[in-house]
Amino acid sequence: FELRLIQSAFVFGFTNYSGVYEGKQYKIEYDKYIRTDRRNEYYWYLKAVGGDALYVSSKLSIIGDKSNTSIGPVNYYGGGAGFGRRWNLNHICILANCGVKYVGFADDFLDEYRQRFRVFYSTGPGSVIDLNFKIGYQF
Repeated sequence: FELRLIQSAFVFGFTNYSGVYEGKQYKIEYDKYIRTDRRNEYYWYLKAVGGDALYVSSKLSIIGDKSNTSIGPVNYYGGGAGFGRRWNLNHICILANCGVKYVGFADDFLDEYRQRFRVFYSTGPGSVIDLNFKIGYQF
């Protein structure tokens, strides 16, 4: 859901992950449009994210993890920033952006879990590289 206010927008979103680190991620994002015309718009964004993740090792069996372990769900939080482009095609809009994101765990996160969550930062909800592609309907 996006609330557009002239050259700024507030985006509220939800993503459901189903990979090794399945879980939910909620976000609030601020977009500032810096170069616009009717069809093409460029913007930078700042976002805050939070959610929970469950480690499911059975989804890593293809690379040899036969431990059948699950940990969590564990809560995480973080933020990010980046740059994007928006294409306006009448009532359809297409947005693509790229940036960086940092996600951390609560202070009570157990050290024994850290080894299992090391790949969390390269795939799924904790990915450091923040790539997004969105298609929407605008009124």
